[in-house]
Amino acid sequence: MEIQAPPRLSVLTNLTQPSPPSISEIIDLTLSAQDYNYFKELAAAYTPDIYDSIIAQNGSAAKVSAFANQFSEKYFPLAPYFRDPMDTWEEDEYSIYTRFLSGIPYELHGFDYEDLHDIWEFSTIPLAALALLPQPPEGHFMANPWEDLRTAWLESANRYIPEDTLKLLPETGFPIETIKQTVKNSQFEGLLSAIAWIFADSNNLFVDASLEDYDGFVDPWEEETVQLATETWQEAKVILDQAIELANWLDSDLPNRFRQLVEHILSHSDYKPPTGENP
Repeated sequence: MEIQAPPRLSVLTNLTQPSPPSISEIIDLTLSAQDYNYFKELAAAYTPDIYDSIIAQNGSAAKVSAFANQFSEKYFPLAPYFRDPMDTWEEDEYSIYTRFLSGIPYELHGFDYEDLHDIWEFSTIPLAALALLPQPPEGHFMANPWEDLRTAWLESANRYIPEDTLKLLPETGFPIETIKQTVKNSQFEGLLSAIAWIFADSNNLFVDASLEDYDGFVDPWEEETVQLATETWQEAKVILDQAIELANWLDSDLPNRFRQLVEHILSHSDYKPPTGENP
């Protein structure tokens, strides 16, 4: 058997070096070397354990994606279009570093007008069902067209919830104070979190805001801001998890469990609908 010579040191060196930069990355680096250096500082500060791996990624979009995913796990979630950037970034007139560093790109979970208008089409059905229960908080942007929107919601709900259950609901929904009094310290307490989420009433950035009504590229990448946002996200997770837990409970038997929830509110409150309303 022929014994092969060991590889030369220069070959081994080439094998361990990161991949050459892509054309898009060369353009990015040429146009925004300062931004790239700032990005490296962020990666070193917030993800030092995988810094070398991030910088070794092939392409600027891949670098940003690697950092954004790791940062999201450690601190708070960043916008999906940075965690999994699209090919269109290469055609963008701005460097991906410039966009990413112009302000913290939060992932926001709030419902804007279109989200609420089409909640029965594009959201989870149990969460849409929970939206039927309350009247919107005073001053909410849905308060003015509320009756028309609610009529459309009820028509959609008929596909999933028996009509005799829907007739138990007040025409404009239960006052929020009534719901608070009846579900607090009960198995349905997650309804309060669901209402706060759906109607942007939690006073929490991640829960209330959406990209439609909030410019996610505003807050600077500063240590104090990151710390505050991390704490805010921990509070948001509690609200979202409680709402999702109740929605999942409904999902296993929506017709019967939704009725159980409505009957609990009715039986534990002194609420009397205005004359002419259901029930």
